[in-house]
Amino acid sequence: NKKIISTKKMIFSILVASFMIAILNFLVIKNEGFNKRLPEILRADSGLEYSWKLLKNSDGDICWKRFDDHCVFNPNGKKDVFILGDSHIGSIAPNLKQRLVEENYRINILIFGGCLYVPGFDKINTNNKIDKFCNSKNLKKIENILMRSEESIIILGGRLPLYLSSKYFDNQEGGNERKIRGGDFGYFKSTNNLDLKDGLKKSILDLLTNNHKIIMVYPIPEVGWHVPNKIYANWMNRIFNDNHKKMITTDYQIFKNRNKESFTLLDSIVHANLHRVFPHEIFCNSKIKGRCMTHDNKFIFYSDSDHPSKISSKLINDLILKEIRKIEQ
Repeated sequence: NKKIISTKKMIFSILVASFMIAILNFLVIKNEGFNKRLPEILRADSGLEYSWKLLKNSDGDICWKRFDDHCVFNPNGKKDVFILGDSHIGSIAPNLKQRLVEENYRINILIFGGCLYVPGFDKINTNNKIDKFCNSKNLKKIENILMRSEESIIILGGRLPLYLSSKYFDNQEGGNERKIRGGDFGYFKSTNNLDLKDGLKKSILDLLTNNHKIIMVYPIPEVGWHVPNKIYANWMNRIFNDNHKKMITTDYQIFKNRNKESFTLLDSIVHANLHRVFPHEIFCNSKIKGRCMTHDNKFIFYSDSDHPSKISSKLINDLILKEIRKIEQ
């Protein structure tokens, strides 16, 4: 009898546990994983997906690393605008494309990851091999496309401090991108024995003297931490510490040190057709003196450790559109 009673209790306990698990699963599904319990910043739609993957042509093909048949939107627009650069520029490209099409521009997308627009150079990867996308052959194709166009507006930028230093970012406060990526970046090698800085300066001046108007997007602040993951981890560990109550920021002086060489190079290019946009002025030394913000109380500004989210891309594009209106005036 005792064995029968014990077996019945065990069966009853299993049935109760199964019932409770079923109820819990139902509630999780019904409440979308208890999403409403998350803080507002993790519930808000900051647009954390990699935006450059969202840009597709009419055939549904992604406008990414296309050198022979680049994407063109609004082909009958009043003037050519080229959006040219790496994944940092690719992150702001979808929102920028949409807003420029609304103003009846013909939009050309030339974006490619981990690559600088510097014709006559090959990117050498860490395995000492020439990159199959970022190389002198493909960069020459882009140069030809740009030179065939007349009096266009070119929006140009990229992660210049990475390309000049070949070093991933270390915020010196625990966020070291090199540890995440397992090493350093490659480097750019000239086919004509040019220094990279001289080659970049020449490539920009060649476009300017061809009567193009260039909007140079200065470097977007790097972070070192994967911002969305860090915010979530801080919130999950809230019973152990108060980190979830603190803003995730980086040192503005570290940003200036990291970007000194890049700013000096870009500042040295002087031409009437050159306009400049400074994204760091949105994030750094503004609301928090001496610090660069990665989010506010509602939205996250980065998709990962360095790419701007959809929300912050809109803020950067506000600056770009302001310069375009200056050009048109």
